[in-house]
Amino acid sequence: MQARRMIGLVGVLSLAVGGLAAGGTAAAATTHRHSSHHYLAGDFDGDGTRDLALGAPGHDHVRVRYSHSGHVVFLHPNATSVTKPGFGSALAVGDFNGDGYSDLAVGAPFYQPPHQTGGFEDNPETEGAVFEFDGSSTGLHARPLVITGPYDGDEPYDLGSVLAAADVNGDGRTDLAATLYGSDFEVQLFRGSSTGLGYSHHQEFNGGFDPTALAFGDVNGDHRPDLVEGDADDFNDDGSVHVYLAGSTGALSSHPQWIRGNQVGVHHGFGSSVAVADVNQDGFADVVAGASLDGPGSIVLLRGAHGGLAASRHQRITEARLVNTVHSHDAFGASVALGKITGDRFPDVVVGAPGDSVGGHAHAGAVYVLRGSATGFVIAHRQHITQATSGVPGSPATGAYFGTTLYVAQLVGTSNADAVIGAPDGSYGAPGGGFAIRLRGATGGLSAVHPMLVGDGNTDDRLGEAVA
Repeated sequence: MQARRMIGLVGVLSLAVGGLAAGGTAAAATTHRHSSHHYLAGDFDGDGTRDLALGAPGHDHVRVRYSHSGHVVFLHPNATSVTKPGFGSALAVGDFNGDGYSDLAVGAPFYQPPHQTGGFEDNPETEGAVFEFDGSSTGLHARPLVITGPYDGDEPYDLGSVLAAADVNGDGRTDLAATLYGSDFEVQLFRGSSTGLGYSHHQEFNGGFDPTALAFGDVNGDHRPDLVEGDADDFNDDGSVHVYLAGSTGALSSHPQWIRGNQVGVHHGFGSSVAVADVNQDGFADVVAGASLDGPGSIVLLRGAHGGLAASRHQRITEARLVNTVHSHDAFGASVALGKITGDRFPDVVVGAPGDSVGGHAHAGAVYVLRGSATGFVIAHRQHITQATSGVPGSPATGAYFGTTLYVAQLVGTSNADAVIGAPDGSYGAPGGGFAIRLRGATGGLSAVHPMLVGDGNTDDRLGEAVA
């Protein structure tokens, strides 16, 4: 699990503004919603502003800040696990029960129920679980645990290591895709219903090996969210991206489109992160895929079209094109997120490089911002942001891995998208407690004016490992 996370596992939990989700949530249709307020993905209490959830799986909790009131609550698993379940390793938002309030799904990939038997030397393996918290006028409330991984006494399944959500069948209730390692079907789609997420009519997919990233977006322009899967360890480690196109029946195709890393100039780890939005505003969602282990790292923009994705329509950007000095451990592309940060009509991309050295501090971490345009991403006016950047809270620290996770959404104000940058390995109040920094979007890119830093005072809490 640690190795998967470092190549961008949690970086896929970014929300694209102004379109379908990038590894997060597409706003579900309102057909079955009976609430009088306007649905907004990530608004857990229905007050019209997005709230912020930060996973801290080191001690199994999720920190939720309600934006309008500033009130902070902590969510905990409402079921007993005999192992540390890793509650908060992955997050996704959506209206799973169709009541008009945004709900929160929390991955706990190491969940193991009591009284389990079997396993090697009678050591039961982990199943994993997805916990659902339903939104309401008073905020999030836990629903009884329904979704757990299988168990055969042999393999760990780790359900919920990666999550992504969208209303695939258009019934007004958000569905949830979750990874299931160790299974013949390593991605499962759970349907939303009036009672929330469940196994009814769920789908199973077997695309690549141990998927590292998931996201939804309409890549073929038919107004249905397609599932994009990154598999950084696929095909002798050059990696791949798979697309499961949504059909008219409300189901995803079981035969994905495949794009290999070596088709787009990547030789290692293609698909370590993915994000989806219509970057060039041509009516088709595009995919940004990270390749964080491809030397210092790179990202690839795959342009959507009527037929979906094709390797021939791509733009590849390496970290070496953005700065003068790079290193093989920079992990550029470990996380990616898309949103209209500058406020124009083109989504911009934020790219994490958590292995970057800053002022002699190894692996202090950095993020880059590249502007979107009608022709893709432009190098001009790019930003390179670290904790040494003027106005950014804190200071660079060895091993902080700033930029491990990214989330982009309109959190402050009414126009520009903002970014939340996670550093779960960082120390702000306690060693390994983790922290996250919110930077506001502006015409010139991400701004350090009125930033917000959230730290954790408990050792090894890993706050910021997931953001939603």
